[in-house]
Amino acid sequence: MYVMEFDLYDYMEEEKEKTFIFEWYWSTEKPKSHTAVVFLPTDAELLEVAYAIPRKVEETDRVEGESTPSQSFRFQLTFSSTGKGYVKLAGRYKETGQYDLAISYYQKAKSFYNRFTLYRKDKSAILKELQDNIFAIQEIQADTMFQGAMNTFQHKNYEEARAQFEQTQTLYRILKNGEREAACQEMIAECERMEQLKKEADNLFELGRSQYEAEQYEKAKESFVQAKEKYEEQEDTDKVAECDQWIVTCDEAEVGTGLCILGILVILLWKKYS
Repeated sequence: MYVMEFDLYDYMEEEKEKTFIFEWYWSTEKPKSHTAVVFLPTDAELLEVAYAIPRKVEETDRVEGESTPSQSFRFQLTFSSTGKGYVKLAGRYKETGQYDLAISYYQKAKSFYNRFTLYRKDKSAILKELQDNIFAIQEIQADTMFQGAMNTFQHKNYEEARAQFEQTQTLYRILKNGEREAACQEMIAECERMEQLKKEADNLFELGRSQYEAEQYEKAKESFVQAKEKYEEQEDTDKVAECDQWIVTCDEAEVGTGLCILGILVILLWKKYS
């Protein structure tokens, strides 16, 4: 048994995203058997191997092989801690509610692991787990967006709410959540209906004001009554109250006009018979 000392960096190459490729070989004049014990840096994971297949012994990987004058004992290892780092950062951002960043780092991890064969790991399972994490966060985002759109709808901002529901619906479609996608479609239709209803109510309200200014009090009152009905359907209490005020104003104006006409008739009759 003997120990060889060498400059590690003479045999190691760094690739992008802090991925390292370590290659080692040994030649002998006579056939010999060799065993190399591999200790990776803390948090690093073995991604690929070449030339020789390590054998797992307890907590270490041991590379065994033979050397001859015509063939070296040789192995190459690709390792990195980058993938684990991406996943760890994604988890932290998810916990703090920074969902866009969390998705970004899960996507980086997915892209990173997809570059390698992933020694002793189920690559498809790892990629699926990362994608499932992305979908789970997007589901949270979609639910949050849906609630935000509902709040906008309840504040009577129907045009803005419709745009928010359409955006949310697109995300649910990507997530293949048919039930929530259908719920968005129902709310989009409701927004469109309420937009039309509000437009009709506003037009009737403005018509009533114009008729009032033209002293067409009875017609104005009818316009305000119709506008009120549409505002009630929208549960717009402020506009309903405003319509009520205008209806009272129209009634008062009609009474005033009637009294004025009656007064004129009385004066004319008094002059005629006096």
